[in-house]
Formats: sequence, structure tokens, C-alpha cells
Amino acid sequence: MAASRNMVAAQYLRMSTEGQQYSLGNQADAIAGYAAAEELDRVATYEDGGNAASPLESAMVCRLSCVTLSGSAQFGVVLGLDVVR
Repeated sequence: MAASRNMVAAQYLRMSTEGQQYSLGNQADAIAGYAAAEELDRVATYEDGGNAASPLESAMVCRLSCVTLSGSAQFGVVLGLDVVR
């Protein structure tokens, strides 16, 4: 049986510096654990290498916003790891 739209998630990964403790892989692993516990299928990844000054200026955030606002998103939620610096 296919997952309903609210059971499907995209993940947003962001790394601002090379020396950051929470690498893109570490973030993906943490999100995978949460998604599994919540029975969410991850169907899309939006990965930002941190080229923008802030997450709101990121091209990937803009792309994610456009997909979501257009109604063409194949997911119901976006998962990201909140890392307090």
C-alpha cells in the first residue's frame, strides 16, 4: 500500500562550514532515525552546502519553497535537524 501524502517527507540538509560537527551525512542519519520512528518515508532531499549567508537566502530553500507553494510537492512534511550553535 502506498504511503499517504502526510506520511511522506522531504529532508533539508544544510552545512555552513566544512568543520561543522553535524555533517550532511550525520544530519541525514539523525533524520532517518526520526523518520523511521514516526513511520515517514523520505522521498526527496534538499541539500545546501551553505553557500548563502543565511538559510533564508539559500537557493535550496527557495527551490523547496517553490515546490511546496506550487502544490507539486510529493511530500507532506519537511524534516531538518535543528542544531543550536
